[in-house]
Amino acid sequence: MPARCAKIKVRGWTGDRVRIFLEVARTGQIRAAKRLGINHATVGRQLTALEKEMRTKLVKRGTTGCTLTRSGEALLTTAERVELELKIGSQRGTSDRVTGTVRVGAPDGIGNYFLAEQLAALAAVHPDLVIQLSALPVRSRCRSARPTSSLPSSRRRKAG
Repeated sequence: MPARCAKIKVRGWTGDRVRIFLEVARTGQIRAAKRLGINHATVGRQLTALEKEMRTKLVKRGTTGCTLTRSGEALLTTAERVELELKIGSQRGTSDRVTGTVRVGAPDGIGNYFLAEQLAALAAVHPDLVIQLSALPVRSRCRSARPTSSLPSSRRRKAG
């Protein structure tokens, strides 16, 4: 069963008419209707309606097939760009999956006693997410300071 195109209307174009135009342009045949699941008379009527809306001839019909006019070629370029953008947009809009790899580095205590449980819960919600937890050495923020003396130096002076 062919996929139904949403009824989109942009400056007089409908999604179905543009879809029909694209198929005819790509195949060079009004018989593209078979691939679309509609009869060839409907394809012809929809192309004619699109040409009226655009106020220009888009397709030269012949006994061996169809060829695009200059206007048809211009519309093809635009229609393919719109089609691509719609595909990209629909893929973005329907994908709620979180995928990829996340590396988390934490000291042993935090990693083992807190993060491991939290990251396991995150992995359960997003099974396509790879989570790597690695232990990092604890670095002491306290530096050992050398004792300093404020006592005066006991150097001997040379007699002179």
